[in-house]
This record gives sequence, C-alpha cells and structure tokens, in this order.
Amino acid sequence: MATKDRSQKVRILRQFLRENAVKRETACAVQQQVLERTREHKRLTEQNVQALDLLSMRLLAELRYEIARRPMSKHGLFLFLQNYNIKWCHRLALEAINLKALSAQDVLFFPGVRTESAFCLAEGALMYLQEPSTSTVATTTETLVEKGSWLSESALWVQWSHVGTATVQEACQLVAISAAGLQTALQGHSQVQKIVVAYCKQFHERVVAAVPPGKYPTDLDVPRTEWEDIVLSMEAEVKMTISLQASQLLDLLTTPAASGARVNWVAAKRPQEKLREDILSGRSIVVLNERGKPERITSKVSVHFACEDEEDYIFAQIAKWRNGTIVSSCRYPSMKREGNEQTNDTIRRLLTTKLKPLAGAARLQYQQQKVTTKVKDDGMETKYFRTICHMTLPPSVKAPCCSVQQPFDTPDELASGTSLFGGPAVIAGAYCPEPASPGMARETSSPRRKTRSVNEVPQKYKERMVYFFRDGSAGAWYVWLARQEFDHFESPAGQEDLRLWVSALGPPPMEQESGVNRDI
Repeated sequence: MATKDRSQKVRILRQFLRENAVKRETACAVQQQVLERTREHKRLTEQNVQALDLLSMRLLAELRYEIARRPMSKHGLFLFLQNYNIKWCHRLALEAINLKALSAQDVLFFPGVRTESAFCLAEGALMYLQEPSTSTVATTTETLVEKGSWLSESALWVQWSHVGTATVQEACQLVAISAAGLQTALQGHSQVQKIVVAYCKQFHERVVAAVPPGKYPTDLDVPRTEWEDIVLSMEAEVKMTISLQASQLLDLLTTPAASGARVNWVAAKRPQEKLREDILSGRSIVVLNERGKPERITSKVSVHFACEDEEDYIFAQIAKWRNGTIVSSCRYPSMKREGNEQTNDTIRRLLTTKLKPLAGAARLQYQQQKVTTKVKDDGMETKYFRTICHMTLPPSVKAPCCSVQQPFDTPDELASGTSLFGGPAVIAGAYCPEPASPGMARETSSPRRKTRSVNEVPQKYKERMVYFFRDGSAGAWYVWLARQEFDHFESPAGQEDLRLWVSALGPPPMEQESGVNRDI
C-alpha cells in the first residue's frame, strides 16, 4: 500500500475512534493492528486477479483444483478420488472449493456457530481453543493446527456446529469445501457418488458413536475416522473398487525400469497378480497411504478382560484346539473384523461364538486403538488396526474347566461358578500327557528341544483351573493370569513353560453344555 494512501486511512481511522469516544487501550490496539496489516504482504486470491475472468469454466476448474490438490491429497478420500476420476475433481473445484486467505489474529470460526464448510490448512498455522463453557471439556485446552490439517470435516457429512474457536497464529491460506457444492458436484457421477456416500455413512456412524467412555468429536478430530479405518468398514464392492485402484498404482511403481539387463517380466508380475487375486476374493484390502503409496490394511478387535475383584488378573487365552491339534500361545481373546462391521458388531460376534460363556457377564469399560505397520515378504507395507476393548468379568465363570491335577474325566463335566482362586475337589496326582488320547495330536518336541517332565510344572499352575470354550469344531483354553504371569508366558522365554503346562491339561471335553449360553 502506498505511503500516502496508508496515511489517509490512518487519519480517517483516528477521527472515527475520537468521534465514538473509544477508550485509549482499545484505540491503540486498533491502530496498531491496522498499521501492521497495511504493511504486510497479502496473498492474492482469485478476486484480485481479473485476468482469470477470461478463462473458460473448464480451465478455471482445472486451475482451481491444481492449487487445492496438494493440501487436499493429505485426505485419503480425496487422494483416492484424484486418482480415480480427476475430471470429477475438477467439477468439485468449480462447485465447492474456495480459497481463503487470513491474517494473524483473524478468527476462522467461533463455537456454537452452524457451518456447512470444511477447511484444509494449506499454509500457515492456527490455534484451536476449547473451553468448558462452550465445549465438552473439563479444562481449557489449546491445540496448534499445522499445515495439512483439516478442520470441521464433519460439516461435509453431518449437521455440524463448531465446538471451539480457531484463531490464526500465522498468516494462512485455507481450502474451503462447501457441503452443498459437494452434493451438486456428485450429480451425474454415480460411481463417485457410491464411494462418497459409503464414506459419509461410516463417518456419520462414528460421529454418533463418539460418546463416553470414549472421546467426544471436535472440529479437529472424530475418533476412528482415519481413511483406512473407514475403508475397512465399507461394503465389499466399494472396498474392492478402492483396492483395485490402489493396486494399479502399485503396478506403476513396481514396473522394472528399462535397462540393459534382461528382465523376467513373468516373475516381475507375479506379486501384482497374486495381490489382485486376493483383492477380488476379499482376502486383501489395499489403500493409498498419506504418502501416496499403496499399503495393505487389516483390522482386529481384541478384548482385555480384567477381574472385577482382582484388577491385577487377566482372562487370557493360552491355547487353541482345532482338528485334534493343540497350539499353545498366550494372548488376549481377539477376532478379525469382517465385511462392514463396526467394532461393537465384532465384539458381539466374538461373545456369541468364541466367548459364548461370557455373554451377559462382560462389562465394557473403554476402548483404545493401536496402529502398527510391518513390511511383508512381498515388500508392501501392511498396517494393522487393533481396537482394544477393556472389559471386566466376575471372578466366577460358568464353563467346563480342568487343571493338571483334575483333567476332564467325562464329556459332560461342567463346573458351575468355578472361582478364580479355587474349584472342585482336587484329584490327587498329576496328569501324565503320554500316551496321547486317541485322535488327539500333540505338539511334538523339536529334536533340539530339551525333554521336560510334566512334574516340572509349578504347583500353582497344576492347581490353576483352566476353562475350555468350544466354538463348533474348534475351541480354546482360557485362564486367569496375574499380569506378570501373562507377560512371562507371552515372552519367548516363557513359551516353553506354557507349552509344558498346556500339554499336561489333557484333551478338551467332547461337548459344550448348552446351559452356559447367555443373552448379551
């Protein structure tokens, strides 16, 4: 701004402040901010560039999306759509996208205000403030919002009112996306619409489910709305479409470079063909991660049962049985999510199948999610989403039980209400697992493994009652373990001790008595 023009504006401002008897502190703050903003370099917007009026609608849409593309690519859905149908993205830019430039100390939004736009921070920084008087927080919280972050995405998928204040810390540029414009852009694009609607449905369910004992949704975060987590819950057809699109990019990334060396093209294509077969059969789900690279994703729900009377005790699975074979392993009960299941659906399925005797007795306390990433043999990253449900159980469990000193004697033996620290009368003498019962295949000792006797099982484990839960033709052994015992058996050093203990328990009962079933 020219010096003469700036001076004229300041004189008029001072006159306005005097005529309205504005107190000195406020008047000084107003003049200070005006002087600062007249000197700062402001980013140009479309409205400042008259030459853009000469562009065709098609080219203007392409230009607008090109400007918004990089920050929007941080969002899994829009990254997918960019690769899936770039022409639709240009339509979206024309109908729904607007670029906003804000200066330091500007307020993007206030709490309690209804909004129909989501924002993606392309440049700069904001501070997000929540206070007990306007938000569901116990104390005032501040969160720094950095480049690439999204604000109030919920406005695109649900009726949303802000629950905090967003104030500009550094001059910033934002990409604003209108919910109404998004709906307009979807008209006439049935394939894109199917995917966006599937995403919207899953996002909406997570907003509704975001209540205690979990976290309430905010303008910055809605629990479990990561792109990968939402894809895992979509319908099979939509998951397949997303996975096939990501696998096509994998083909481009892994194509052998042209060189003087001879390339075995058949061998080079085998991993991609195998992945495609897994996708079509539903065995694999592939998405593009935030770096734009394909990754395989999978989800599992595990349940951490604590004892109501003894918090230090854990209800753990120590072995599983299938087709007459016993495999020992100390772990929490778990189940893989299937189809478009939500976490609660998977828990319900777990409690009505593998853990049927516990249905009705388990009480949910809270949930948490852990994400780990590993690189498989085929070189592709695999991300594991593990939802941990913390639940409590009474110390008594109504299910068939045994111990080293009291193996299952009859097929219909059932100990009703056997407690954590005791059980029926103990049968004298230890059970000897050799020879194995007819039809029961036991884990054979490795030639390098030192032969150990069942007598080496500590007395406390010989007396410990172990429960067997049958699930059709399979089943598993469960037991109450102190946390330090669980950690020991889970470790490599304790696996041999666990194997010895499990081998001494004998075969499982032939049937699970129907009386242990309970309503959830």
